[in-house]
Amino acid sequence: MLEAKVSVVEPTGADILLRLPLGEQEITARVGPKCEGSPGERLALRVDMSRAVLFDAETEQRLA
Repeated sequence: MLEAKVSVVEPTGADILLRLPLGEQEITARVGPKCEGSPGERLALRVDMSRAVLFDAETEQRLA
């Protein structure tokens, strides 16, 4: 389980994108429309690795 503070909330219609600083990097979490995260709020997250998409931080190439 990860814990991170929400920096940006981006409603996209069907989903919501949450930007979360995690150490030196930032992750983007796609959550359902019922998620009520707001900027500054700390969230506990569980990653479904079967649905995760990973990118190289330097090249921005998709890894998995």
